[in-house]
Amino acid sequence: MPKRFEYQSVIAPYIRDFIHLKEVTGCNFLRGKWILHEIDQFFLRINMIEPVITRELVLAWHKTRVNDSPATIYSKYSILAQLARYMSRQGCNCFIPRLPEYNRSKSDFTPYIFTHNQIEGLLQSSDMLRMYDCHMSNALFCIPAALRLLYSTGLRVSEALSIKNTDVKLEKGYILIRKTKNGSERIVPIDDSLRGVLQQYISYRNTKSKTGLHTLVYLLSSI
Repeated sequence: MPKRFEYQSVIAPYIRDFIHLKEVTGCNFLRGKWILHEIDQFFLRINMIEPVITRELVLAWHKTRVNDSPATIYSKYSILAQLARYMSRQGCNCFIPRLPEYNRSKSDFTPYIFTHNQIEGLLQSSDMLRMYDCHMSNALFCIPAALRLLYSTGLRVSEALSIKNTDVKLEKGYILIRKTKNGSERIVPIDDSLRGVLQQYISYRNTKSKTGLHTLVYLLSSI
């Protein structure tokens, strides 16, 4: 299992077996792995000793999810309840939480829409960034290209971070996105303007190091 999904709490063996059960049935369980990793890290932080999910533990975990939307909380409770039910079948007397009320037809989330002037201001500000240290651990030089990449394609930051050099097809005008939220690959087109930005970025990056920067926005991960 990839390092990003290394489960370490006392219930880690149950989590791994539960994931295996999901995958052998053909379920695309990528989102579930992330949710279980979050839950596993919480149990690890509180030094959970017994492999038993109690009502008190569920409530304590819920209090840490202050920034999650109702839809996200619903999804996480669903995964946690499934895990608790699986553990109970294996002999652990776990509390199985009820799913919170969630009306899919209603949402109070209002996205913030940047104006063209605001976007232009952000891009201009990024162009004015200056590095005082040209060491390759300095992330500033990638910011102008990274912002334009995100703005032009609508990529998530995590998707941009996962792009490898071989995924970028400048001559064909697209980028292959492999690590997406739902686990399905997709292609995003790039126009001539963004192609010029990326060519300039790659050219400058390659003059700074020949030791193999493996991702297009490699340094963005250090922000």
